[in-house]
Amino acid sequence: MKIGEIKIEAIKLMFTNYGLDVSITDVQSLLSDENYASYFVNMPGSIARALDRIQNACVLPLKSYEIQNGDCKFVGGMKKFDTALINDLYLIDRITATADTSYDANTSYFKEGNVLVLDNDGSVHTVLYYPTIKTITENIDDNDELWIPDHIARLIPYFIKSELFQEEEPDLAAAARNLFEASLDDLKSSNESKQNKVKQVFRFE
Repeated sequence: MKIGEIKIEAIKLMFTNYGLDVSITDVQSLLSDENYASYFVNMPGSIARALDRIQNACVLPLKSYEIQNGDCKFVGGMKKFDTALINDLYLIDRITATADTSYDANTSYFKEGNVLVLDNDGSVHTVLYYPTIKTITENIDDNDELWIPDHIARLIPYFIKSELFQEEEPDLAAAARNLFEASLDDLKSSNESKQNKVKQVFRFE
């Protein structure tokens, strides 16, 4: 979903398009229209805050990173890995351990600051994690694709409405924010349900 499409959907949700079928190609011209300018000027900051909230909610698809032994330190039967090597790590969901005859979908570990400490048992460890989200900057163009899945990006206009309508229509703003938050909760519950179906340990005979 494009940045400009999110802005247009927010305008439509606020019913400020006055019956006009505005599109992404109209964004720049509408910036000089007093009916729209104050909304569009404030949208980049609102989109950035929406992305922060989405990141914090941990609803993006999990990513994986296989830990290489060359990136680890080995001390007293333990394997230590600096998570700073995963450049888009936000929050670890779980770590898997794969060996010749077993697979642990949620192996034990602990942390020393940013360093993961794992058993040095010969397993290959993979970090499953929620990624960070790149934020909006002044160099972003309305025709640029937003870097999150469309089904999540489509929720952002509700967040924009909740912020930009706080003074004019506080009840509508509150309703939009409640819908945004409830949708994030649904996404989170769906992700947790899927992950809970993963068996913890498999052993192959």
